Amino acid sequence: MADIAKHTLVGIAVVGSDLANVIPDSVKLSPGLQKLVESGGAITPTVIMTMLAEPVLEFKTNKIDLLSAPALVGANDIVLYFRAYDASAGLGAAYISMTIGTGLVVPVSLSCQAGQKAELTVQVHATSSDGDAVPVAVGTTAAGTLAVLSDFWTLGTVTLGTAVTGVSSFTLNFGYNVTKNAGEGGFPYPTQAYIDAQKATLAITCRQLAAATSARLNTGAAETTITAAFRQLAEGGIPNGSYTVTAIEGMVSIDDVSGGAPSETSIMVDLACDVWAGTNYLAFATVEPS
Repeated sequence: MADIAKHTLVGIAVVGSDLANVIPDSVKLSPGLQKLVESGGAITPTVIMTMLAEPVLEFKTNKIDLLSAPALVGANDIVLYFRAYDASAGLGAAYISMTIGTGLVVPVSLSCQAGQKAELTVQVHATSSDGDAVPVAVGTTAAGTLAVLSDFWTLGTVTLGTAVTGVSSFTLNFGYNVTKNAGEGGFPYPTQAYIDAQKATLAITCRQLAAATSARLNTGAAETTITAAFRQLAEGGIPNGSYTVTAIEGMVSIDDVSGGAPSETSIMVDLACDVWAGTNYLAFATVEPS
């Protein structure tokens, strides 16, 4: 029987790499429309038009080593593949593809609960070639061979000067602020997207009450060795490989200390950069599996 008019997301190509381990329910492509609605004294609107449009794609992936800093999107670097269902045989042969030709891809957050899969949240800010050309093209391109589901990671050791034991959750907010030039020259779509500020933070919850030191609890304490190691999960075996996120310095403070058995400490780390290094933003370092 023929394909039916229902589709499912089967993958996203990001900078030439087909990702099968995107979390489908997390994918959201927003047109970012800003509309002008005028009634001219009437009860109902008499004019409705689009003034600006700033499309943004957001998704989560278990491939946490996809990127750790903003990157420019080149031609056909970002493609969403939706595959049609067949009326009798499950997935059919027809596809709908959505391609972002140019723009800026930005890591938003990296998070993990102890004993669970880590997730990286990514945003893609689409731009137009000339302000009039639509940034997102809809077509019928079929997906290529998707990557095998192998990039799964779980939280390992977290270090704030020394190792913090009993960590139950970890979230790194990269804190990139994206600015776009939509509306310049009367054009509806942005032709530029760039980072104009960054305020990165770490949020850690742990059961090690000793981490709530006097300095951290009362005034906050400077720290110059902040790391989080992730272990790669192997199918049918124990975790192997490692991926480490390192921040050079920051201020460690206590958000709260809760009761219960055991008691928990919520730790906030405001990250800083002691030397501006051009395109490096904050001094994040990532170590890929060897």
